[in-house]
Amino acid sequence: MNDISEQTLSTIFEGISDELLTTIAKLLEMIDCPSDFRGLRRALATVEYLLSLYPSRITLLFGIDIDVLKKSISTIHYCEYKYSAEFSRDSHGRGWKSERPIYSLLFIFSNNRTSHAAAALLLFLEHYLNNETKIVGQNRAEESVRAFRMLFFDESTRDECFREGSLGRTINNIFAMKERLKNEGNENLLPRSQLGYLYQLEHFYRLDWAPRGSHERKSAKHIRGHYSRKRYERITGSDNLVTPSLNTQRLPRFYEDAGVTKSEDLPDVTIIKSLSLPPPLEPYEEASTSVVKDNAVHWFKTKKVNIDIRRCHNLLPTSRTILQPHELKILLHSLTNTSTGAIGGINKNLIKAVLLIVLITARDLFSVLSIKRASTQKDIGFYFDGSKILLNVAPEPTTLSPINNELLLPVSSVVSIALPNLLVKHISPFFSDTFIEHVQQKKPVEWQNAIQRYLKNLNRKSNIQISLTRIEHHLINWISANESCDPVLLDILAEKIRYQSRSARHYAYYTENEINDELHSLWDMIFTAIPRNQTKANAPSSLNTHGDLKTKSGVGSAFTPKLDALSAWIKEVAANLLSSSPFQVSSSLEELVNYHNTYTLYTIIMLKSGTGYRAVYNPLPSLDLALIRYQSICISDKDSKTLFNHTRVVACPDIVKSQIMHYQAHIKAFANLIAVNFSHFAQQYFTHSSHIQHLNLTSKTERLEQFLSIKNSSGTDGMFLFFTERDEHANNINKEVKNSSPAFLNTRFPFPLNFGRHYMRRYLQKNNIHQELVKFQLGHWMTGETALEKYSELNHMDAIHALLPTLNSMMDELGWRDIPSLLTRKRA
Repeated sequence: MNDISEQTLSTIFEGISDELLTTIAKLLEMIDCPSDFRGLRRALATVEYLLSLYPSRITLLFGIDIDVLKKSISTIHYCEYKYSAEFSRDSHGRGWKSERPIYSLLFIFSNNRTSHAAAALLLFLEHYLNNETKIVGQNRAEESVRAFRMLFFDESTRDECFREGSLGRTINNIFAMKERLKNEGNENLLPRSQLGYLYQLEHFYRLDWAPRGSHERKSAKHIRGHYSRKRYERITGSDNLVTPSLNTQRLPRFYEDAGVTKSEDLPDVTIIKSLSLPPPLEPYEEASTSVVKDNAVHWFKTKKVNIDIRRCHNLLPTSRTILQPHELKILLHSLTNTSTGAIGGINKNLIKAVLLIVLITARDLFSVLSIKRASTQKDIGFYFDGSKILLNVAPEPTTLSPINNELLLPVSSVVSIALPNLLVKHISPFFSDTFIEHVQQKKPVEWQNAIQRYLKNLNRKSNIQISLTRIEHHLINWISANESCDPVLLDILAEKIRYQSRSARHYAYYTENEINDELHSLWDMIFTAIPRNQTKANAPSSLNTHGDLKTKSGVGSAFTPKLDALSAWIKEVAANLLSSSPFQVSSSLEELVNYHNTYTLYTIIMLKSGTGYRAVYNPLPSLDLALIRYQSICISDKDSKTLFNHTRVVACPDIVKSQIMHYQAHIKAFANLIAVNFSHFAQQYFTHSSHIQHLNLTSKTERLEQFLSIKNSSGTDGMFLFFTERDEHANNINKEVKNSSPAFLNTRFPFPLNFGRHYMRRYLQKNNIHQELVKFQLGHWMTGETALEKYSELNHMDAIHALLPTLNSMMDELGWRDIPSLLTRKRA
């Protein structure tokens, strides 16, 4: 960032102190920010995530006080509008990996903000920035960053190389893996380049590069270039073997004068080619073209894949991928007994403790083995104080940049989860100062072999079939089959994003106490009734194990509004609508338009709040989609003009239903009053307010075409229109009509336009609504789920009737009320 001076920054960040300006310049210089600020939003997102997890190490690394650093980052975000075109670019710049390797690394890791990635990245950055002079002086920066990036993003090397938190252990892991790959030779499945990356990264951490030397050797490709591809010579004594002729070889004149011939360096017979045809195959040995091009076979394979997907996404509690009650009872009894011994040099009780952690946290084995010990209550990893064990996790943020809005619920980076007493009792003997050493003394492969031997003995003794994979996936599959718990909780617990909950996770919000309450209820439901002498009465509760862990922040959605803030806005707008009289709002065109804009805004925000509409152009583009008599609305808020993959019917609360009917009467009265000034839009409103619009379409084709046109909300103006002022000249002001686009609504509404979905999902979860009903209202079905198909016990009417009481109470709690338009009242 040598081309960005403090003088240049002062023109961008106007009105800030010299000290803060110097800090911003230092921060941008350390991360090597380009002069056009391209991609800075993503690079800062990585820095902010590291700062939230390791504040002391980051402040020591950058040499900036934590409060000043946070203020500097906030200032950069606040002024992003001055360079938003490049600041928010999501594409990687050309040449960054060689010219700005650290900036490139921060940019790339913005898509992988997990605690595991943060620990490995911070260790790399600390070593790089503390030894930058030596690394850059020997021209090793690009290759070191490339080696780290390639090895970390390769799953076959990530867990083994970067599961440690200290520099010495990381070097030992890299060295051990390098030696193992060298000894395996051609048997290892990794590409040859990975071995080179291991060499480069080991030298980077050791800082022991040797001076580069030049070695010239002739490759096979270089040798083949000396031979002709057209002229061949028969090998003496053979009928079908030939060798290419040598091309004309040229040497400098002084070599020729010395009697040197270039062809002497190449043997006469180097490349052999056979002119004989392959032996003919028997008819039964030849490939059948009918099998290769058989459309029926291809259709069968495709159908089988679809059937398998539907089966996986419609799991039953009796599925073999879920541990059955008798298997779970045997497994837990085996894991909680006190038998001693060792398997593969690993204490058997330690193996049981690790398997218990795998079973209860829904993590895979390698993830459990890489969990670190936390030194404080808010560091990432296991924290043990003698009476309880906390698992401190840092779920990946749902937004790239922090949302600094006082109207929204605050979001934190780290959350503490108190493990159940069942687990604490059996693993606490291993939680000493040397716990990590106990677990990480053996390699992951050795752990895997020992666990497989343990489970093999258990299966043989009990005549069951339990594998490590079934244990790792039991909790996930159980939740998927029973639909009684939010799957997002397991994403938080395991610090992993799964495709099944990627949509729901964006809208879920939980405080720390809520997460513990929900997880302990889940563990009580699954595990506490299984072990002997364990009853619900003495089951571990999150209230007595986590009562001292209180926080006002939560994790998950960064767009969930606060109840009091949203209620205050609703109350203010409703009071504004009720403060006028029918005569006053229709006394002039300006008063009429202002009242219409306010009434339209109130109606459209109520619609988004009560139905979970996404932030799309023109929600509810036609009243034909409001199925009033069925207490529902047909919405299509995330698809194209011809596809129906996100078109769905959702429940409509009573207040929204009444308000839609009021708005229908409002636009009819409003159209009568603006027929002269805005004749085109008045006719459009007359069409929308008609009760027989759909009945006039006599053929099936016309009705389908009309539905296709109105359901694609971005292709129509819709019925929620706003009349604004536009300055054409200095003294000439005209009215301009705009539809309810997200860009326009953002100027009139202080909350994110997706607020309804975020608030609704949190409200439904807090009221213990079944997951199928939550998916029904928000449209989060997975491919192949058949909850509403012909042979299902659930239908649209049952789902709507089950949701309406909760949705009605939500609308009442927020303070929504149906308000008839003053334009339809008598004017006094």
